[in-house]
Amino acid sequence: RAGNRFNVQKTGEHISILGKGMKHTTCVNGIFHPIDKILLYDASVINDVLNKRIRIDVYSTLPEMMNIKARGVDAEVEYYYPSGFFKNLKYKDDETKVNSKRPTGGAVSLQGDRFHIYGWYDFTHILPPVPEGSWEIRIGIKTRERNIVQIYVDNVPNGIPLDMGKNAEHPDIGYIADANTDDDGISNDKDLRNRGWMKAPDYFCQYPQGKSGRLSTHSLRRILGIYSLGDGNIHTFRMKSVLSSNTNDYFGYDYIEFVPKGLLDTEDRN
Repeated sequence: RAGNRFNVQKTGEHISILGKGMKHTTCVNGIFHPIDKILLYDASVINDVLNKRIRIDVYSTLPEMMNIKARGVDAEVEYYYPSGFFKNLKYKDDETKVNSKRPTGGAVSLQGDRFHIYGWYDFTHILPPVPEGSWEIRIGIKTRERNIVQIYVDNVPNGIPLDMGKNAEHPDIGYIADANTDDDGISNDKDLRNRGWMKAPDYFCQYPQGKSGRLSTHSLRRILGIYSLGDGNIHTFRMKSVLSSNTNDYFGYDYIEFVPKGLLDTEDRN
């Protein structure tokens, strides 16, 4: 976790990597770091540390993105990734074009970047493991692109195809800015959830600085449902374009959220 802190609990208690004056030993395939407490897998870890919302940038689920230093580049660089390049992202080049760019000013995305997936796409994403339990799964995606996508979870269709060409304020979604409500958006949040949507988190803003992601009408969270995970099996998303012809628009694939079922009633806006 950021800040070299591990097993962070609600009270703030955590385990830290020891700092200056301590010996950090380099070995063949890594580095040994001394820590200030023993790592335990106890009740506090199970009920607190492992019982939190997990939000993962899609880039972070693909080790290859760090290995080739494709994240956070400063130059105006655009990457295309051939079929077979990613271990956890499967697709065929003749149908699916996977593209990434450096973080760009004005983008409303987690960490300022996301994949743009073009063509008559059909790709499968192998999901990262999470602790065992019942989790609500969501994806952070872009609206306003002329796409119609069928989403599958573990090869089972997740509802009907989504029309990504609709702005968040379209009646089928129903976004209303918090400032235009009488209760700071509380009722609208409930209405959005009933339709399978959520506003983007308050946690990140328009890159590199600007309005909150929650205020964006083009970046939303799609709720896929509650699933039993952490059972030792491999779980997947599949995204398939169901347009009758190809398009120059893209599927904007940003981040994934896993939220313990027991936290849904008390979850914050971040």
